[in-house]
Amino acid sequence: MRHVVVVAVIAALGCLAGCTPPNQPPAGEAIGVRSAPPEPLPSEESTVSSATATKKISWFTDFAQAKQQAIKLKRPILVDFTAEWCSWCRKLDEEVWPDPKVVAAAEPFVCVKVDGDANPQLVENFKVSGFPTVVAIDVKGKILGKAVGYQDVEAMERLLKSSR
Repeated sequence: MRHVVVVAVIAALGCLAGCTPPNQPPAGEAIGVRSAPPEPLPSEESTVSSATATKKISWFTDFAQAKQQAIKLKRPILVDFTAEWCSWCRKLDEEVWPDPKVVAAAEPFVCVKVDGDANPQLVENFKVSGFPTVVAIDVKGKILGKAVGYQDVEAMERLLKSSR
């Protein structure tokens, strides 16, 4: 029961922060007309932490695997807490993460996307109060930087550069 309450509270807070709940279309979309879902994330086996030759951030989808990789490479971890129903999360995925300045700023990190609905314990551990939330941590879990809500390219670049 506690798990359900935590997820419900997080969903409500996410909505207050600008995310659209699952039963509502994102702003600007008509009911029954949805934009295409975001591209699927690469599998954990094929991910790396830095920008690839095509200048994209490669994301882990499993926090434990990302942490193991960060320990191995002695790099900080960039955690993007997201949710399927979050329109601001999709906007971050479409407009901010692909930007070359953000890709370059994320290069020193092992990057992981965490579905907040599927990982309530991580949401609780990192005190996520809304989606999206981006947290930079060291391998011991110390928070190096945190941003709640949508961040534009310049704000994200500043966060990443100051969190190394």
